[in-house]
Amino acid sequence: MFFRKILILALFPLGMIFSGIAAETPPTKSEPAPQLSEDGLPETWLQGVSVRHWEKDKIYVFEFWATWCGPCIAAIPHLESVHREVLRKKLPVQIIGVNIRNRRTPDELKNFLARLRTPPTYTVAADTNKNTENRWIRPLKIIGIPFSIAVKNGKILWQGHPLRLSAELLQTLADAEKSARERAMISR
Repeated sequence: MFFRKILILALFPLGMIFSGIAAETPPTKSEPAPQLSEDGLPETWLQGVSVRHWEKDKIYVFEFWATWCGPCIAAIPHLESVHREVLRKKLPVQIIGVNIRNRRTPDELKNFLARLRTPPTYTVAADTNKNTENRWIRPLKIIGIPFSIAVKNGKILWQGHPLRLSAELLQTLADAEKSARERAMISR
């Protein structure tokens, strides 16, 4: 166990290099935000509320991870903290960890998560049929994990490393979208 922790800590900076931190920017006004279709949603849901369709104006944070990825496992306590803060603030946000690129069964994944020092209480899904991989990850050219995207009404609002996520960022995204709707209604 000790050596595993050392390995995770040693690989953590390497994982951040390959996880796409540089992509951690919202789409610019000149380029339209990418759309994600509901047909890329994971098929297997391990815990929490499954998502089959986008709920209007709800923000979904998808965090892509794998059991063999040390930086992914190291990010789980942070995501759990963000999840608890989102619940406390009653933000319209659902955090979803999506296991990808793994060969474990759903039961093996559940057991793996239960054995973690800080098991997640947020929603967790598994891309067992590679649907999410084929419909979202490859088209978005996501090559490293952990990697997160925040989606609202199918539109990507933010993407980047999960350690950059915070309840404040999610609040800002929710408020920005709300302000844009209000400005549009005023200009009518």
